[in-house]
Amino acid sequence: MCDHVERSKMTRCFVALLTLVFLAFGQLPALAADWEGLGNVLQFATPAYGLYASARMNGRDGLRACATAVGVTALSTQALKSAIDAPRPNGGTRGFPSGHTSAAAAGFGCLLGQQGWSGATIALGASSVLTAYSRVKAGRHTAGQTAAGFLLGSTVGYFATRHLRPNMALEAGVSSQNQVSLNWRFAF
Repeated sequence: MCDHVERSKMTRCFVALLTLVFLAFGQLPALAADWEGLGNVLQFATPAYGLYASARMNGRDGLRACATAVGVTALSTQALKSAIDAPRPNGGTRGFPSGHTSAAAAGFGCLLGQQGWSGATIALGASSVLTAYSRVKAGRHTAGQTAAGFLLGSTVGYFATRHLRPNMALEAGVSSQNQVSLNWRFAF
């Protein structure tokens, strides 16, 4: 399944993979009614697809870069939770930032960094936002805590994989008049 790298096919693959994940955890209507359960699934499904798509686009380099992003995001999230120890709406502690949201957003950031805006990237972004919404709806986090998680994960994912994007280049050269030039080109 999902043998092609074309963006439109990657979007269809993502939808198919998410559907399989939802079916594995029970019926979709039941999961949608259980906001906490939905966030629990998406915190793994979204970065998993980011890892898969990274490997399909850029082989081992893509997989390594995205795996690094997911790992750094997880460690940074736990460090911030320990350092800040913010209360949760349900009375718990260690609420800042949302770990579920930062994990999901790392997958989104990986795809955004490597291919820019596409159907698959938008789908992962929507999945990350849905993860954030599910955490607020379940009473586990405030909107600010999930926004911080989204910002953390998407930023780390983006910058960890941005160097793999083909329309970014750093070129250096020396002209025949011994003039040195340095050109940096990128597209959003």
